[in-house]
Amino acid sequence: MEEERPRPTVVVRFTVMAHPRRAAAARSLARSVGGDVVVDPVPGGGSPLRTAALAWGAPAQGATHVVVLQDDVLPAAGFVPLVECAARLSPDAAVAFYANWNTRNGAAVRLGACAGADFVTAVENEYTPCLALLLPVRHAAGFAARAAAFLRETKADDKVMTRYLREQRVRVLLSVPALVEHEGEASLAANEGHGLRRAAAFLPEPPGPGREPRVLSGFTVCPHYRDGRTDVLRLRHEPGTGPVWDRQRWPGDFAALASSTDSATERAARAAAEAAAAALGAGDRGLEAARELWVSAHRCGETAAALARERGWVPPPAGRRDPVVSAALRTLGVGGLLKVAAEPQVLRAAAALHEVALLGFEAGAEAPVTTRRPQVRS
Repeated sequence: MEEERPRPTVVVRFTVMAHPRRAAAARSLARSVGGDVVVDPVPGGGSPLRTAALAWGAPAQGATHVVVLQDDVLPAAGFVPLVECAARLSPDAAVAFYANWNTRNGAAVRLGACAGADFVTAVENEYTPCLALLLPVRHAAGFAARAAAFLRETKADDKVMTRYLREQRVRVLLSVPALVEHEGEASLAANEGHGLRRAAAFLPEPPGPGREPRVLSGFTVCPHYRDGRTDVLRLRHEPGTGPVWDRQRWPGDFAALASSTDSATERAARAAAEAAAAALGAGDRGLEAARELWVSAHRCGETAAALARERGWVPPPAGRRDPVVSAALRTLGVGGLLKVAAEPQVLRAAAALHEVALLGFEAGAEAPVTTRRPQVRS
């Protein structure tokens, strides 16, 4: 019997990057994780990249890893030990503890949750989420030095981080669930115009590890519900560029998929979609978006179940009985509909949208093993 290899010793240093007007909140956050605060030295200019360069470049004597938090996040219970576990699991990787609910990386987190993973590899051609990011200490210093060359070109720390990590060939993992939530609509990165931004899957008290952590990698398709429609992210390899994820339509006939289940499931799906549409108050467009949500959740269920089977994993129980899956499905409709209906309407319909997603996921997870693959353009 092979002996288990000891996990490496890790020492994580925490730094909070802040705008002066949020200094009090930043100090409170730093105290909660035993870290320090770095404040933007030129607040009138508002440059996340400038502040990030200072935060990542702060002294880290004795540390093996550095975590930089933005000042507008709320950590989950047990945040520090969970971060340390992530560093021990993948000591050479970058680990993001947040992905936005309607992004490609958010879709990857949701797929990971539905497959029963604890981490999932990030989508390569999307920005690296930097609200709460862990780096090995050498890459923290490396990014700080690299960022200086871009201060006149951009204010976006996430884009420069993505470029740096690609250049250094650093693997990027996303935690499942997220270990921080984005609070309010104020933004250190001046993203208020993007509307409400929340994690794809967040639990204030995430479940403790009951087994060896699972990393979902090597998948080539990922359902993505955005703008009220069912799409698919499909991986291809571009010569000279490397991996690229294309977003394309994943045609799904709600009536055909629903009718392929038993009559009780079909009736529940139709009733839930109609209830969500009524709560949205968006007429026929709202009903179509609610039906597409059911299809997207169905795709997520069947795709995740297939991935779990391929890896010999026991998949999570039915969505409503698993807190991580339920959290991921709770944001699927809201995050994917904020450009279809007004924010107050979408939030009012949140519970109804969650029920649609749960029903779609459960039907997909229980679908026959011959999972339908997306029909996409070559």
